[in-house]
Amino acid sequence: GRPHLEALCEQTGETCQIQSLDRDAMLVVECTYPPVDYYLQIPLGSRKLLHCNAFGKAVLAFLPRAEALALLPSPLFSLTPRTITDPAVFAAELDTVARTGIAYDREEYVTGIVCVVAPVFDATGRPVAGVGVTGFASRMTGPAATQFDDRVRAVAAALSRDLGFQPSGEGVKRDS
Repeated sequence: GRPHLEALCEQTGETCQIQSLDRDAMLVVECTYPPVDYYLQIPLGSRKLLHCNAFGKAVLAFLPRAEALALLPSPLFSLTPRTITDPAVFAAELDTVARTGIAYDREEYVTGIVCVVAPVFDATGRPVAGVGVTGFASRMTGPAATQFDDRVRAVAAALSRDLGFQPSGEGVKRDS
């Protein structure tokens, strides 16, 4: 996936990552960094929570709902004032991700940090990872909030194809 990630990083000028589902967390498996003075550095091999992480939301939204909920902490706890802790609000967030194919972390994991992520599917159609852009809220909010959506979706689709995924043309559906 590195060539895809490098292209995304070059296009966006932001840190780009691939995180893979690892039991009850997301594992940072690849990162690329932009040639700018300030960027977010993410340690490879670090494990991130699912519920306040766009990478986690991107995967959870396409798992069977019962399986996704079983991976979450109970109760959902807050890392920042923006972390979603209400189960009904979180379920609605997953529904939105499943409908749009894009997950956001709007300063839910770390104040001042925003992520835009799309799911990556394996040959069986199972969501196995998320790929996306991570950066400072000052550069990724306001009019810039959705500028990365199409690029992230395209990279996720390319990575999914590389893993043997062949979409049916109707889009990926989450099992109920």
